[in-house]
Amino acid sequence: MKSSGFLTTLILALPSFAAAAVEVIVGAPVTEPVSEPFSVDFDQKGALYGVEFSKSNRVFKLANGKLEFIAGIQHDNEKTRKVADSGDGADPLKAWFNGMHDIQIAPDGKAIIGDSFSHVIREMDLSTGAVKTIAGTGKAAFGGDDGP
Repeated sequence: MKSSGFLTTLILALPSFAAAAVEVIVGAPVTEPVSEPFSVDFDQKGALYGVEFSKSNRVFKLANGKLEFIAGIQHDNEKTRKVADSGDGADPLKAWFNGMHDIQIAPDGKAIIGDSFSHVIREMDLSTGAVKTIAGTGKAAFGGDDGP
């Protein structure tokens, strides 16, 4: 069988890959355990923010090697359900989330959180901690273009 010059060159041009190390930066055994981390994002200072999915429903922050839970009431939403906007207000540790799927940190220092099982989008002001619902009615349905 005749060897193709292109194929030979391609194989020889591939770099050799060494096994890369994977480092745990959030969660046991490095920090306090985190349950079902689902999404993370970084602020402009490099702090990592993330959300836990359905077994704990909290927002966490990792900065300078220190993990802290900054919002949410720990609960397993398979066992407990509440109204979608429960806990909107000044105290983020009283905010009730249900199955958060995403967090994005905006340039203005606000976290936009997809609170999926509550059928709402929440906003958390990272400087004050205030949490509010900015979109959605709490029901799985289309509410119209002139509604929340």
